[in-house]
Amino acid sequence: MSDRPLKESRDAAIALSDAVNAMSFRPDHFAYEAMKQHRTLQQGMFRAFVACVAEWSSMYETGNYDLRNEQTVKAANRIWNEVLKDEYFPYV
Repeated sequence: MSDRPLKESRDAAIALSDAVNAMSFRPDHFAYEAMKQHRTLQQGMFRAFVACVAEWSSMYETGNYDLRNEQTVKAANRIWNEVLKDEYFPYV
């Protein structure tokens, strides 16, 4: 991974962080709306989510977490090692 994310990637991460920080954010509604997107875009979104799982897994392995995200990194580590590690999600 590059040390400097592209502006579009940084902006998207900030926008999603801002959205989930709102008390009115509903993950189930987000998922419902995401499934209405073009299937190629769904594949791209999943690739981004898989990359997050890989990074959270790495955070678990290095001990780079605290009580605020402990469950996320532990679950991500299990998901990464038991399901996603050897998967490939092409751009189609």
